[in-house]
Amino acid sequence: MVEEPFESDSFNRNISLSISIIIHAILVFLILFLPSLKYDFPPPGKEGILVMFGDTKESTGEEQEKIEEKTVEANNKAKEIQKKQKKDKKAEIEKTIKEKDNPVIAESEKDIKDVKEEFSKLFKSRGSKKKSNGIQGDPLGSKDAEILEGITRGKGKIGEGLDSRGILEEPLFDDSSQKSGTVVVKVCVDKLGNVISSRYTQRGSTTTDSELIELAVNNSKKYRFSRSNIDKQCGTITVEFIVR
Repeated sequence: MVEEPFESDSFNRNISLSISIIIHAILVFLILFLPSLKYDFPPPGKEGILVMFGDTKESTGEEQEKIEEKTVEANNKAKEIQKKQKKDKKAEIEKTIKEKDNPVIAESEKDIKDVKEEFSKLFKSRGSKKKSNGIQGDPLGSKDAEILEGITRGKGKIGEGLDSRGILEEPLFDDSSQKSGTVVVKVCVDKLGNVISSRYTQRGSTTTDSELIELAVNNSKKYRFSRSNIDKQCGTITVEFIVR
């Protein structure tokens, strides 16, 4: 009679233990596998497959050949442009050097050409005259001597500071304005003999005519003197205009 309660307690403990194990097993199952049973609504779309078909032209190399041809053509054009630019630059440098070496000669040739053109115009304007008052009786004379009448001609005279320098080039002072007078121009010359400045001065001048002054000042710049050790030497050029 004493052993029955003991057996009943043991049975109850076994049942309690079994129930506890089952409950814990269910909880563990729910914790581990319940998230995998979650269902999204709406369901996510299926990812597609990206297929690269490629470019037929690129695969055959045609496009690459066209690019190479364009590159070669562009390089050839660039080389031609560079050659032309070098050639033009070389010609320009040679021209500049030539003008720098002989500036006075070039300007003197231009003055001579202008005078010849002026004489030609005078010959044409008076060529219709049948009668001439030239020196026909003199074997050394010219029947067209009157054509040169009315032309103003001047001659420069070096003085005051430049009389010791030799003259290599001397310009012409011709004008058709039929004006006369004396113009004194103050000029400065470098050691190479080139005129670097020229301006009118009233001292010694007998005229204020703008045309004669401009002619004297501009043509005075065309003088070329001999070389000297002096960097800058100044003096005067007196131009006397006479109507012939």
